Amino acid sequence: MRERHDTVIVGGGQAGLAMSAVLQRHGREHVVMERARIGERWRSERWDSLRFQFPNWSLQLPGYSYAGDDPDGFAGYREVLATIEEYAAHIRAPVREHTEVVDLTEDDSDGGFVVSVANGAVHAQHVVLATGPFQRPRIPEVSRQVSAAVLQTDPTRYRCPEQLPEGAVLVVGSGGSGCQIATNSFMLAAGCTCRSVGTGAYPGGYGARTSIGGSTRWAASTSRSTASRLAVGHRRWW
Repeated sequence: MRERHDTVIVGGGQAGLAMSAVLQRHGREHVVMERARIGERWRSERWDSLRFQFPNWSLQLPGYSYAGDDPDGFAGYREVLATIEEYAAHIRAPVREHTEVVDLTEDDSDGGFVVSVANGAVHAQHVVLATGPFQRPRIPEVSRQVSAAVLQTDPTRYRCPEQLPEGAVLVVGSGGSGCQIATNSFMLAAGCTCRSVGTGAYPGGYGARTSIGGSTRWAASTSRSTASRLAVGHRRWW
């Protein structure tokens, strides 16, 4: 007999756990399917010096609010992961780790869905996709024309400035990730000339200028407050 659930949540990160908490509040039966471990993207796809892009007071989930002693600080990725793990335990989320959903089709028999996993399939009347697909790197086609001698990487594989080659570093993208990596690179990589290049997606961006060893560096940002922190060397960002 096929396993059946009212709701299947795909993804065991903060979005999937938040949905689990809400469904529990309304008495709705469900299961959370996670391809690896709870909060996997925070666990294995973050660079060493990453800081949460918003103040700690904004670390909120249904039934949970930040209660630490540094509400205006910026948590490191390990702190964010610990929060997610603690939240999952607190709400007793029915998470199935190491259960990757490989296909999703309609079930013509009753209008529900068939959720296929590696070792079988389950039926669900409702499915919530909480997989965070916006975090997949968008690699421009022009990258194919770059010499193989030039190291190309993305935020899911980048870990620290030491893995970057000596010389100039070009950061493409002026969002939160680009600004932090650019700042991290020219704060820690000796002799590194770093540029953060906007892609046109943030027409209202601001620039932050930092002087290092007599040289002037610029990093782009989408907010004046972020630019100010970069410009004055706000240590919470690295």
